[in-house]
Amino acid sequence: MKLHYILVLFIVKMAIGQNSNFSQFYAAPLLLNPALGGVDPHYYFGVNSKAFWNNANNAYTTNQLTTNLPIYVKGHTRHPHKGGIGLTLFNETAGKTTVLRNSGLLINGSYNLILDRDASNMISSGLQVGVFNKKIDFDELTWGSQYDPFTGFDEKISPSLQSEIKQNVVYPSINTGLIWYNNPRQRGAKMVVKKFAGIALYNLTRPNESVLKNTVYKNSTYIKLHGGMDVVSAYRNLTVSPNLYILTYNKKFVINLGSYFTYKIENNLSTKGNLHYITIGSWYRWGDSFILAFGYHNDKYSFGLSYDSNISTKTYTNFGGAAMEISLSYRILKNLQVKKFSTPLI
Repeated sequence: MKLHYILVLFIVKMAIGQNSNFSQFYAAPLLLNPALGGVDPHYYFGVNSKAFWNNANNAYTTNQLTTNLPIYVKGHTRHPHKGGIGLTLFNETAGKTTVLRNSGLLINGSYNLILDRDASNMISSGLQVGVFNKKIDFDELTWGSQYDPFTGFDEKISPSLQSEIKQNVVYPSINTGLIWYNNPRQRGAKMVVKKFAGIALYNLTRPNESVLKNTVYKNSTYIKLHGGMDVVSAYRNLTVSPNLYILTYNKKFVINLGSYFTYKIENNLSTKGNLHYITIGSWYRWGDSFILAFGYHNDKYSFGLSYDSNISTKTYTNFGGAAMEISLSYRILKNLQVKKFSTPLI
């Protein structure tokens, strides 16, 4: 019974992790929505790392690395940015010695459709394919069948249940998404409101992910709904960004509601246009946790730091404990003339 509980926990937690683990949702863009690969007009490189703690002291970490290259089409002088090609590497481990591991590779393609002449409205679509590998390290596990009633634990005794478990499970992942953006031009000293809304479907093919032999476990398709707006002040130095993110799977809902506040600082001692942005924000994950976030970014670099404070012991997203997450990204500027459609950077 204990074995089955551990393996079911492994399946459920790891499956949720690859879809909903990061609290800085937009710092792991291709894990939130494949269509986000068409947003950034520059070469993008980003990493996230999140660590959980709980009373059982079972270390649980999640990491991802994403790179995205914009696609430009010659001859389209008005709107040359047509999308992007991206790659995401994903890894999560559980246990003090990483007994349980889930890793994956995702390849992403996106396409931008401009809806009007001044590029105030755009729809971006994305398709993502990849492969994941769940692995159990038997060398780091001990089993009840390995205990001798007279001598105690004997590592030479083979676990009786080992033959029922697959050490490695490899399965495909196919995902897709759409995003609509509205980015009106700010004319003069007037407040402007920019909006976006997206939907993504993950795990479309529902492959068998079971680590138990002769057992079929097909995880559900994940539906992600996310959206928000940027309310830019008349003097363009303050932006308020309320956001909503809803994840649904297996008839469950994870609702995240929050807002970012970004203040723009212009460095008058340096080159004109050398801008710096400070961001603070908070999220509430319904019935689960509060999230506090801090970030900094300029044209090339961004940094984010967040902390999850758990308020419930019945949780599917943070193992019943607190969590710390850090994100870093770097951009190689490609085309400064292309209109930028914005989402939060953390």
